[in-house]
Amino acid sequence: MIVGYARVSAPGQDPAEQFVELKAEGCGPVFVEVASAAAGRKRPQLDKLLAGLQPGDVVVVKRLNRIARSARDALNILAAINGRGALFRSLREPWADATTPMGQFFITVIAGLAELDRELILERTAEGRAAAKRRGVKLGRRPSLSRVQAAFVIAERAKIPPTPIDDLVALLKVSRATIKRAVAAGDYDLNLAHHERVTRQIQIDI
Repeated sequence: MIVGYARVSAPGQDPAEQFVELKAEGCGPVFVEVASAAAGRKRPQLDKLLAGLQPGDVVVVKRLNRIARSARDALNILAAINGRGALFRSLREPWADATTPMGQFFITVIAGLAELDRELILERTAEGRAAAKRRGVKLGRRPSLSRVQAAFVIAERAKIPPTPIDDLVALLKVSRATIKRAVAAGDYDLNLAHHERVTRQIQIDI
């Protein structure tokens, strides 16, 4: 079976031209999507199309950018189509026609280059992290509380009676877990400082 897929980015746009062209190419069902090309946006019609593919089916689009948002997205979709035993064809990009030997060759080459690019990116990222650590740069998510805010939390919880955690949550607009972590870190720092003072005093006495 030949299956068509058409997509427009906004409700005001008309997918009729894509629909007619896909029908002229012999497509039976044509899945029409109204969805932005922005990353993270759901495409329920595409999901439905992929889920219903059978071995030997051919997915046809007017252009590759109607079904894919990026090179990586295109390769992921092509892999999903191939995994169902189906083929892919773009009407405007002859090289993206897996129904021909030449198209299959080009798609294989592009997939290989994309994988190489991914490995190079991962390698550069790892090297960058290692270099940053050597320079003493702290990596990871930015703390929810600044040092001043953390010190404020520790001081408020040290009062008698202590300021309620819920009041600090409302004031600083963070989670209860964040407040508790700040207090725990403060307790650890105090215990560590006390241990260091005792150790120094013992060394002096000796």
